Amino acid sequence: MTRAELLAAARQRSGRPTDPSDTLLAQMLNETLRDVARRWSWRDLMYEAETALEADTFRYAFPTDMRVCHGIRLIDGTDSHWLHERTARWVDQRYPNPSAESSGRPEQFAPDGNYFLVLPPPDAAYTVHVRYQRWPAELATDAAEPLLTGVDDALVAGTTARVYESVALFEEAKYWHGRYEQAVRKARMADDERPNWSPVPNSVGGAGSREVVGEYWRRADRE
Repeated sequence: MTRAELLAAARQRSGRPTDPSDTLLAQMLNETLRDVARRWSWRDLMYEAETALEADTFRYAFPTDMRVCHGIRLIDGTDSHWLHERTARWVDQRYPNPSAESSGRPEQFAPDGNYFLVLPPPDAAYTVHVRYQRWPAELATDAAEPLLTGVDDALVAGTTARVYESVALFEEAKYWHGRYEQAVRKARMADDERPNWSPVPNSVGGAGSREVVGEYWRRADRE
């Protein structure tokens, strides 16, 4: 459904043809769309962006439309490797001054707000693929359609609930919020999400051994 069709459906269900205004109703629809996006790792919102790494540079920006990162894959020639995700606390303990660390092939990454760190700092130019769930684009025109498929019922019900809340009709809002939750659950079941990667547990051997992180190396051209 287009934005115009979704707004018309919400008006029809709320029985309010002119209140709220078209602008406010469109805002309610977009707020509902963002709420739906938070509820699940929707296949339609899964994306992979490419970032070029430079030697001795360890901090890079995440994609601007990212909601949550699902992993970062390092490309090294014809091989690829999932970097192991670390926390900021781990970085502070192990790499208190990353710029002073010896460079090498990155094995870990750590989210840092809108940025991510790769460690150790790269010893050469590499490419990484950031696998992430993005925010859906705002429905800015009447002809715009949601990037998400199968959620039209949820968008209409959620927007209708917001309309009733805005005029303090709380019983009606409660009813439509229940319809919204039901529609979201139904859409989630239909989405049939698949995992993006299977992390290999860390293993620590005897003296002198190195910790195993991420997945095993594999040919990037054979996936």
